[in-house]
Amino acid sequence: VPARVEVDETRIARIGAPVSGRLTDLDAVVGQSVRRGQVLATLNSTELSNAQLAFLKADSQRQLAERAAARAVQLLDADVIGSAELQRRQVDLAQAEAEVSAARGQLRVLGMSDGSIAKLAASRTVNSIAAIASTLAGTVIERKVTEGQVVQPADVAFLVADLSRLWIVADIPEQAAGAVRVGESVDAEIAALPGRRFTGQLGFVAPTVNSETRTVRARMDLANPAGEAKPAMLATVVIR
Repeated sequence: VPARVEVDETRIARIGAPVSGRLTDLDAVVGQSVRRGQVLATLNSTELSNAQLAFLKADSQRQLAERAAARAVQLLDADVIGSAELQRRQVDLAQAEAEVSAARGQLRVLGMSDGSIAKLAASRTVNSIAAIASTLAGTVIERKVTEGQVVQPADVAFLVADLSRLWIVADIPEQAAGAVRVGESVDAEIAALPGRRFTGQLGFVAPTVNSETRTVRARMDLANPAGEAKPAMLATVVIR
């Protein structure tokens, strides 16, 4: 049956921006090998700077509330204020700590690490630059953005795939699909790699029929350490 080489969908990452902003630098191109955590692009984000300002404001309020609560303890010991005033200041401190926690959580959602947040709290300096980093070690197979473009967190900026393992996907005619089972032996030949034969087993047989082609999708895994096979290459498979 006819087949084709495809990217292993379990080894592909759709990478987007953690925050809304305008792209200032692109550091990756299609075909480039990248490691996990490598910066692919940077952007300038007012959303990030506003979230940092909110965190700094909440942290300042917490510090004030902390000092007020500590001072209240001393005043209570000196019999200057009553216990009700101490409790009020302790409630204010608890509320301020909750607001700091919420602001810190928002910064984590926007892609800041705990180390970066601690640095922000220490330096009190807002940084509106955010990075788009790869979440997978592999090859950039598609770039969907350009420098100067405004991006949103829902947008896919890069596709990164691990091409060391691929799929050979076969289209089995509906009439023969009933005889095909997972685990059956497969021999595959790729037209662009003449003289090579790849053997394996069916790892998946679709439970439904494609209503347009009247075929059933089946696939085998293909080890590709040298990168000889490439997605979209045509192939032929024999299922025994």
